[in-house]
Amino acid sequence: KWIFIICSVAAFILMAILIFGRNIPIINDNNRILRKAEKILEDDLDTSVTIINMYYNKEKQGCLVEFKVKSSIDIAAIHLSTGKVEYQSEFDYYSEKAEKLRKQNPINEQELHKCNQRIIDCSDLVEWKYTILVYGATKENGWTKIK
Repeated sequence: KWIFIICSVAAFILMAILIFGRNIPIINDNNRILRKAEKILEDDLDTSVTIINMYYNKEKQGCLVEFKVKSSIDIAAIHLSTGKVEYQSEFDYYSEKAEKLRKQNPINEQELHKCNQRIIDCSDLVEWKYTILVYGATKENGWTKIK
């Protein structure tokens, strides 16, 4: 009788895992990805962060993360394989600075070049954010909402 009960419970658990497995954090890597992205941000910023929204793309090995530090909210593109981070606040800062430099007479070409390089360094952030805002997180574009 006990053997039958144990086998039935084991079969039920196995069926549940097969049917609902992709929603179980142990089976999918959502929690691991979330923790890794959070650690990369905290190491880079040298402070604790609260993740508000997070999207993951397996092919790009990257995350687009909306997060909060103290009272500031920012967005980051995180390359999980390399640890490289691109911030929306940094992109905005250098975009505004470059715009001001373009209006100066004479233009400080060297400083403008530095700003433009920093803007280019945020290219994945811009592309990923645009893709998710316009098309959403879909199977077709490879993005999945994790949080």
